[in-house]
Amino acid sequence: MDRWAIARRLDPAARPPETAENRAVYTKTGKPGVFVTKVLEPGQLTQVLGSAEIKAKWRVTTLLNTMPEAEALALYR
Repeated sequence: MDRWAIARRLDPAARPPETAENRAVYTKTGKPGVFVTKVLEPGQLTQVLGSAEIKAKWRVTTLLNTMPEAEALALYR
């Protein structure tokens, strides 16, 4: 998949909460791939991004929402 197609798929899911579709995009420990949550309320997304408990429960390795776009695209590939 080319960079444009990846950016197009990733962009709506990884925008900042105030402009996003409000989804958390992440990788999991021990599982290949990138995972995306359902649409969350802005407060829920903030809670997910800041909660160590949720990260542990979902076995989150990396939250792409919190990374610069270039790094997130590299992981998304």
